[in-house]
Amino acid sequence: MTALDSLRGRAVIICPPLPEPNRIGALRRRFDPLAEVIPAHITLVFPFESDLAADDLRAHVEAAVRGVGPFPIRLRGVTPIESRYLFLLVERGDADLIELHDRLYTGPLLPYLSAAFTFVPHVTIGRLPTPDALAEALEVATAGTPIDVETRATSVVVVRATADGGPTIETEIPL
Repeated sequence: MTALDSLRGRAVIICPPLPEPNRIGALRRRFDPLAEVIPAHITLVFPFESDLAADDLRAHVEAAVRGVGPFPIRLRGVTPIESRYLFLLVERGDADLIELHDRLYTGPLLPYLSAAFTFVPHVTIGRLPTPDALAEALEVATAGTPIDVETRATSVVVVRATADGGPTIETEIPL
């Protein structure tokens, strides 16, 4: 499996604006092979493959986010997951993100909801090949001043994988 395998089909994400330069970007460039492919983001609907028309998906996403306005997000707390991933957790805004996740995984997206995982709002900052590499990345990520970033969710984005495996924005819906 290559790093780009994660970008099959479509996904629904939030790309919160981050200050530049930022430690999140530096960590992602060092530990996440997707850092140069897709910006730092919070995935609401994980990659899925479907024949659902773009207009139908947009209508569903618009209905799911109806009544939700922009909301604050605080990114803080780095944690290892599944001996392979390094997550930057959402400390504020997590309840809003969980609600959006739940709203999106209804109707035409319900078949893509996995019962095997509990949704934990996060930004992936590392995808590591081994548990030892993960431990090293965690040490680097937690050294010094803790990551503590205040930002806002302002839109929901549907991304689609391109033929070369990179993402393209299919639609963006403001909150």
